[in-house]
Amino acid sequence: MADAQQQNEGNPVLEALRNDVRIYADTIKEIANEIMSNEISNYPVFIAYQEDVDLGKPIISRDLYGTNWHINASMLEEFVKRDIVKREKVDEFRNVYKDPQQYICFFVVTQQEGSFVFVPYPKEEAKQ
Repeated sequence: MADAQQQNEGNPVLEALRNDVRIYADTIKEIANEIMSNEISNYPVFIAYQEDVDLGKPIISRDLYGTNWHINASMLEEFVKRDIVKREKVDEFRNVYKDPQQYICFFVVTQQEGSFVFVPYPKEEAKQ
């Protein structure tokens, strides 16, 4: 699992995702907070994809937002149930999972692979 800030240099996929996050970060943070405050899961995961995936619930359409990625909301428990995260790896996942108030946990699905990355929420600009 990687921090997108460390890996985005030279990686157009992660760079595009970080750019898109600026547009819908507030929506994702609100949904992550709902997942946690309603005690659905302490580990929200957002699936970023361009081709259809059967994972999570759709929350953001790239067509409506004019972005590169569709986004679905999910959680660690669904990834375990679908055997994407092996049961014996759950503790390891929890140990590397970053603070959901500071980072978005994405499962980025491309034609080649699916991988977890943590993208920091954009810093709020000083309001004038």
